[in-house]
Amino acid sequence: MATSYNFDNDNMKFVKRIQQTKLSVQMLMITTSIQLISTVLTLLLLVGYEGAGVAIWFIELICLFINIPALFMLFFGIDELRDKIDRRKKSPLRFAHIFIGIYIGYYILTTVISLIFIVGSEFYFSTLIAKDLTCFVFISIGLIFISLAFNKISKDGYPTKLLLTPLISLPIIALFGFIIGWVEVFMNSIMYGGGDTFNIVLIFTFAYLVLALNGSLLELYSSVYKLHNEILLNLAPELLHKKENKDKKRTSKKKEKAKKAVVGK
Repeated sequence: MATSYNFDNDNMKFVKRIQQTKLSVQMLMITTSIQLISTVLTLLLLVGYEGAGVAIWFIELICLFINIPALFMLFFGIDELRDKIDRRKKSPLRFAHIFIGIYIGYYILTTVISLIFIVGSEFYFSTLIAKDLTCFVFISIGLIFISLAFNKISKDGYPTKLLLTPLISLPIIALFGFIIGWVEVFMNSIMYGGGDTFNIVLIFTFAYLVLALNGSLLELYSSVYKLHNEILLNLAPELLHKKENKDKKRTSKKKEKAKKAVVGK
């Protein structure tokens, strides 16, 4: 492999950052999957099931607690990649780092404010969906720049590739979601929402973006997983061997259990 690594003596820090990045993507996939439940609950809210609003509130709170460490791990992981692999000012990783940073600040601020101000007001729970729609555009842009960066470093021999899902599924709908999300927030501030038709458009746009974001994160995870193993192979092969040995032990244990089960029958 002709990859040129720009590594110093602090290699283990880089290895740990990539491990954390991999974990962060897994955590974000969990929260985006959980948010699909909010779609169903919001539909129930429209037909008068008031308890759905409380459930949406708790889902947002749970997602907030999971997303905060996940997003910061992703933020520092991208920064470490930029520092080790592509330090140029116009590097796509630099722009990805900037937009993920914007997303973190915007997401935390709007979520905390929303969770505080809609307590005890069943009517405004659709604002949480609208708030998420206004957030998605920033992480979508971050994922697009990560995709471009991965395509660029793949030409240098890294086991990454252009991520097609963020490029195809996110940009236009994320921008549309940002607009209608703010329209919903504005309407809720002066009147009782935007009507059932508008709310249905809002909900289905949210559901689409959650699925598109999850697909994008899954593709990102696949690339980060390969990059993680490649970095281990070059920087800390002993860790990779430990991982392989653990996998072998798990496989052998499963085989032993299967044999015992057969003998028992």
